[in-house]
Amino acid sequence: MNTVIISSHVLLEGAAHALRDYLLKRNNRKLLFISLPLIDQRESRSELYVKGKIKKLGRVTRKIKIGIFDYIIDSVWVFYNSIRFGKTDLFVGIAPLNAFVGIILKKIGYAKKVIYYGIDFVPIRFESKIINSLFHFLEAYCVKNSDEVWNVSDRIKEGRQKFLGLDPKVYHQKTVPIGVYP
Repeated sequence: MNTVIISSHVLLEGAAHALRDYLLKRNNRKLLFISLPLIDQRESRSELYVKGKIKKLGRVTRKIKIGIFDYIIDSVWVFYNSIRFGKTDLFVGIAPLNAFVGIILKKIGYAKKVIYYGIDFVPIRFESKIINSLFHFLEAYCVKNSDEVWNVSDRIKEGRQKFLGLDPKVYHQKTVPIGVYP
């Protein structure tokens, strides 16, 4: 892979950072790492690496929270930064909203391959039944339309089968555990 984009909502260091660090050691030509805020954080970041070294850092801080619309703003930020980055060999979207942006980028010719990386599965993610249904519709869409689906646990695949009817024999999903950092 010469070019890679990784996009994730981030609270603490985790799977997205481990993947970034692994790929940087593999000396990819260009890597864009996009981290989006979770919970009460307000800063979105983009880090551009060229030949393993950081070349550019972008930050946007939002002063106010606007609930569910924050996720739409995050998706626009990912799309904008990805288009600026240019065409990529691989887009890794951690969580459905990020993977969805990768699928759009693939459909318009900006990404060759999209991996949807699932960190968790929660049947009731949002209190609103409408928003929860929309979220799971998007999750199912990403499972069906990504080139690969990675999960941190087999239980995610089981949850998707039980609650979303996604047969793992039809929609293949790989288990890619995170591990422990000593």
